Amino acid sequence: MPAFLRRLEANAAAALLVMIAALSFAQVVARVASRSFSYTEEITRLLLAWVCMLGAAEAARAGGHLGMRLLSVLRPQSRGVLRVVELSALAVFFLALGVVGGILVLKVQAMQTTEALGWPKWPFGLAIPVGCALGLARCVQRIISGNESEPSLIETSGD
Repeated sequence: MPAFLRRLEANAAAALLVMIAALSFAQVVARVASRSFSYTEEITRLLLAWVCMLGAAEAARAGGHLGMRLLSVLRPQSRGVLRVVELSALAVFFLALGVVGGILVLKVQAMQTTEALGWPKWPFGLAIPVGCALGLARCVQRIISGNESEPSLIETSGD
């Protein structure tokens, strides 16, 4: 798999963060020049939803979600099983959140528009089901691969 695809979530989140920073900087410069872009706050808020969900999926790929460290310390021989349990619980969470988020996007946001720009809200609401689908895929990928090169938090030692 190409390196770009391996880090798809991180690269997309980084690009969105650059866009948020550029919009925020432009807004500050415009305010100094006694102008204001009323829509920049709205766009940055909506892009931040995508950044959060892409970040959650990236953390699932890299093993950055909160783990059950106490259990692995008490029972070090069970680390492999605990890792699978941890990733399975995270996958179930992503699945549940993605289904609920998808239903809400279809029922609530399908007809809504943003306040300042009048854009449809559903593309931004898709951040939840799409981010959850990516996170679920990364959890399943880590469970199937059994790859220990990117340890979860239960396997790191920071003592």
